Amino acid sequence: MDEVRMAISDGCDSTRVLLNGPCKTREDLIAAVHTGVLVQVDSVSEIRRICSIPCIADLRPRVALRLSVLRDGRWSRFGLSPDEYFAAVYECEAAGVPIVGLHFHCGSNLTSARLHAGVLRMFAPILEDLSNRFTPGELVVNIGGGFALTSAKNDDPLRAHEAAARCVVRVMRDLRLNTNATLRVAVEPGRSLVEDCAAVVTSVVDTKVRGSENLILVDVGTNVIRSGQERQHPVEPLIPAASAASAVIYRLYGPNCFEMDTLGVVESVSGVGPGDVLLVGGVRAYDMATSFAWSRPLPSIWGIVGGQVTHVARRFCEDPRDASREKTQGAG
Repeated sequence: MDEVRMAISDGCDSTRVLLNGPCKTREDLIAAVHTGVLVQVDSVSEIRRICSIPCIADLRPRVALRLSVLRDGRWSRFGLSPDEYFAAVYECEAAGVPIVGLHFHCGSNLTSARLHAGVLRMFAPILEDLSNRFTPGELVVNIGGGFALTSAKNDDPLRAHEAAARCVVRVMRDLRLNTNATLRVAVEPGRSLVEDCAAVVTSVVDTKVRGSENLILVDVGTNVIRSGQERQHPVEPLIPAASAASAVIYRLYGPNCFEMDTLGVVESVSGVGPGDVLLVGGVRAYDMATSFAWSRPLPSIWGIVGGQVTHVARRFCEDPRDASREKTQGAG
């Protein structure tokens, strides 16, 4: 809920805020219901926790169901399987809690809307059932995020999230859904918009040759650039190297002591050696070193000092405004 509170305090309309995540506490759910944000439910037990909130029907919560998608022939751990969908609907109907949206997430670094179209066709019967069962004035269909970087090559001249949204709208029209609700498509483009807006500056520590591969060892690794193993980041020298007769291709490795601490390939960079500085691009969002603190603050640190359990450090303050408010209150 920390991100939700920050968004609302910055002026965002709470009715346009979606709370997602597989690990919402009861406190998160109570705060979300009272704030008026749309809660995207990840499990049947989460629905039960919402329905158990005192006077829940009077609070008029806004609930959407996250549906699981198939990954390598298995249902993803995120969201509700088709069987769980009906269990969740039963819980909501019994508690008088209307469901006003559906959500699904197709994957990561997507450059095409084909997956979105296929998933939507698969869920068309659920979409019809839900809109006619609860007859909301508006049903939100959130097609999720996971879109490729703005700089990535997409199958569509539009940016990936725009192409996906347009494709989903076309599919919904083609399906001619028998629905009493007005369908509104929502997308989560955040990461694809901001990921190109930062680069990690790293120094070359050493170079090696392994067979036909040229290796570069740099002073940051996948502990900082988490997606280094998953996709190719743009890499270039801070100061362009002098031209050479032939380009050299290097594979980047970080300082961590495991084989897969790799950051991908540097192409067409010649003459790179120890002391040179490289820029690894596309590292905003999930690749920021503090990204793991987005959904939960860093924990307090406790240790044993002089044989006594001692509080070494307090919880990390995510919002810089909180720190300034604390200083102001302390000064007063």
